[in-house]
Amino acid sequence: MTRVGVITGLAAESACVLGRHDGKSNLLVACAGADAERAGEAARRLIGEGCKALVGFGVAGGLASDLAPGAVVVADGVVTPDGRRLEVDEHWRQRLGCRISARIGARGGTIVTVVDAVTDSACKRMLAARTGSVAVDMESYAIVQVATGAGVPVLIVRAIADPLDRALPAWLPITIRRDGTTDLAVVAKQLSRRPWEIAQLIRVGLDFRRGLSALRRVAADAGPLFHFTR
Repeated sequence: MTRVGVITGLAAESACVLGRHDGKSNLLVACAGADAERAGEAARRLIGEGCKALVGFGVAGGLASDLAPGAVVVADGVVTPDGRRLEVDEHWRQRLGCRISARIGARGGTIVTVVDAVTDSACKRMLAARTGSVAVDMESYAIVQVATGAGVPVLIVRAIADPLDRALPAWLPITIRRDGTTDLAVVAKQLSRRPWEIAQLIRVGLDFRRGLSALRRVAADAGPLFHFTR
């Protein structure tokens, strides 16, 4: 029995996969709470539970001007916070990329992982210029690093949530709990202090929903085990 592990940063991302598969699925899903260290721990745990391949799955910030909310990236590599490049499984990437592109559209490109969330559009542009990446997240490098060290095939699949020119409220990252859910009490507290950011948060929320919608389509169209074969 082949098992594939899926690692997300947010509970809403996990639901996009779990909503497509029942308890008999050989996909095991772990949520890292938007944290690279926990993503690495989840990767090691899933490998220990018998997963023969790993997928980093979730939303990301866009670093390319042509990537709108909901655009899908099947990464051809990951840039670490210190500038190193890590490779994904190329054959698997091409196989899944072709399947998704034929159905909903997808592109390649590198994804850069950062330690702290990038919430400012100017910082996104600088990051894009420095790394040449098309998207940014907070977990991918840890997943790929663990998989590579264990000799396990790995893919990174991301849907764009906030596009290049969309700034996020600077406090948004602190609303994410360790289990990947959103602390609504913290959201309410921050908005009570900054009511002028309500409109911005609504736009961010709509973009996020488009990203999740794309992830659900990917989960539906990727086929069993994200088209992994061995």
